[in-house]
Amino acid sequence: MYLRLLDNAYRAAPAGVRPTTEPRLILGSRYLGEVVPDTDAVQNVIGVTFLREQRYGEAVTAFRQALALNADSIDANRNLAAALADSGHPTDAIGYLRHAVRLDPRNGTTQYALGRLLLDRREFGEASECFRAALQSMPDSSSLHNDLGVALASTGDLQDAADQFRQAVSLDPEFAEARRNLAVAERR
Repeated sequence: MYLRLLDNAYRAAPAGVRPTTEPRLILGSRYLGEVVPDTDAVQNVIGVTFLREQRYGEAVTAFRQALALNADSIDANRNLAAALADSGHPTDAIGYLRHAVRLDPRNGTTQYALGRLLLDRREFGEASECFRAALQSMPDSSSLHNDLGVALASTGDLQDAADQFRQAVSLDPEFAEARRNLAVAERR
């Protein structure tokens, strides 16, 4: 299965992304007699595989190799940030997410991930900006509305925070945290 993922990643890569030189063996593997190419997309798939298995050190290594091949890979930057944050290095992760956001400011997933890390660091103003940017592509995310509400409430903007909590609850009426946050915001 692992090699099939690598092969699929290679075949899905646009022609301009595929290596123009002879591909190298990756981890000494072969799939159906073909050499698996060494591209940023392949290294990213390897990293995601390790990340899902919570093998953070190996994931970080694979994502760094992907970035060595293509420093402007949004996925590799975002995934490296996830591996770093999940392994207890959120400060290191922020730089990679900021780079990914610069590459594509409309990528809601990346904006949301950056916003979450900034929220955890109590950088509420910048977190709010990231969450608002993420809403452009993820307007139906109840978690995103709730997190924006938390960031806004933390800056003292309780009216806008309550509006975000209401939106989160309307999207997911069972979202207990958003309901509690709404009740607190409305009391104040």
